[in-house]
Formats: sequence, C-alpha cells, structure tokens
Amino acid sequence: MSELTGEDKGYFFGNTRILISSVIAGASSSLLAIILLSFIAEPYWILSGLWVLLLISGVLIFAQSHSIWEKVYLFSTALFSSLFTSFVFKSLQISNPFKMGLSGILVVFLLVLLGGLFVVIKIAFFQLFYKLLSRF
Repeated sequence: MSELTGEDKGYFFGNTRILISSVIAGASSSLLAIILLSFIAEPYWILSGLWVLLLISGVLIFAQSHSIWEKVYLFSTALFSSLFTSFVFKSLQISNPFKMGLSGILVVFLLVLLGGLFVVIKIAFFQLFYKLLSRF
C-alpha cells in the first residue's frame, strides 16, 4: 500500500488546523442550539433565537485568524451542525435536559458529540466528492 502524498490527502484532511477548528465550531454550535432549544419553549421565540445563535456563531468564527474561505466554511459547518442537532433534539422530544440531572447532562454530552461527529462525516463526504470530481 502506497503512502499518501500531500496532494492525495486533499485540503481538509491534510490541514489539521481547519479540521480541528471545524469540529470545535460544529460541537460548540450544537451546544448553543441545545441550550437555546432547552430554555425557549414557544416556537416564535425559537426562530428569533436561531438568528441570535447564528449571530453569536458568526462573530466567534469571523473573529478567528483564518482566511475568508475558511471562515465561510467554518460558519457553514456550524450552521449545518446546529440545524442537525436541533432536528435530532426536537425529534427526541426532550423538554429541558439541564433539569434532568446526570442523565440530562449525558444526553447533552451525547448530542454535542453527535454534532462533532456529524461535522467529521460531512468533511469525509465532501472529501470523497472532491476526489471523485477531480478525476474527471
């Protein structure tokens, strides 16, 4: 089996800084989404709360020292991760996991871990898609 060169590794798996940053952005936006959905019960406040979540995530991401394309990528990663976590959280129909004690904290931990795992799966999928397109 031949060893991969820098060209074969691709952009995101070859650059560990952007990989780690995207997992952190995805997991933290998942945590913010869980906190938002736990403490806001009315549906019309959730929509405005999602805008606040996007604003907070955007400010935290765009304040970092990355190139503009990496910042846009990190913001889209945080957006998709928080939307995915919001969908999973709402489908589980948990009212407020922070009031459930240790089992609620475990649920929050597993959902944040799921958000970070979603980011890694998304990166792997786009990496495979990039390799497939680069052959043609």
